[in-house]
Amino acid sequence: MKFSNYLVLFLILYSLDSKAQDVQVGLIGGMTIYQGDFPSYRLKDTLTILANPGFGIFLRKPIGEKLAVKGSIYFSQFEGDDSLDPSLLGFRNPSFFKYPMSEFTITADFRLFAINQYKRPIEFFVLGGFGFSKSTVSNQDIAADCPILNLILPLGAGIRTRINDNIYMSLHFEQVLTNSDCLDGFKGLNSAKDTYSSLKVGISYSFSPATGNSKNIGCPTF
Repeated sequence: MKFSNYLVLFLILYSLDSKAQDVQVGLIGGMTIYQGDFPSYRLKDTLTILANPGFGIFLRKPIGEKLAVKGSIYFSQFEGDDSLDPSLLGFRNPSFFKYPMSEFTITADFRLFAINQYKRPIEFFVLGGFGFSKSTVSNQDIAADCPILNLILPLGAGIRTRINDNIYMSLHFEQVLTNSDCLDGFKGLNSAKDTYSSLKVGISYSFSPATGNSKNIGCPTF
């Protein structure tokens, strides 16, 4: 799916916000690590983790005091290397892969509890939802067996705090489940579905959208 398609979906989400309610628009930065047939980390001898930087944008809309819905677009890379597991050397040629990935997700986050620190609330939340990610980019041998878009189910937890009346920061971890064994362009060694994990930092600005010829001015929700 091209970036323009993701942007259209994102704008549709925004246009659905017709009621006067605080909305947060923000940026995401993070690291993503793939888990599948190709190893992406090694803990023995030397610590090696093939985590790749990522970035994106999101739109978050609170619903009440504890619940919020968020639509996001995120771009990163998947990477794996057989050399991280000596038993796999020579099994595949090439034995290394790295290519861009993109995802579009709609998630809901629920605040479990909050504490006040330095007169600023710190929220602890869990999240879950669904979305789509780009599947393999180049492997003609299995292209017929792999979908163009891959259904994903992100699950995670994180913390969020308010910097001032309008600016918020968050840190959360996601474990993303997929319905495919094709994220790395390779089907095998087993039938287990590929997964990936992301650690994301977000910063957002909260504002109250206009309704008709007026604008709702109130306390930002969190």
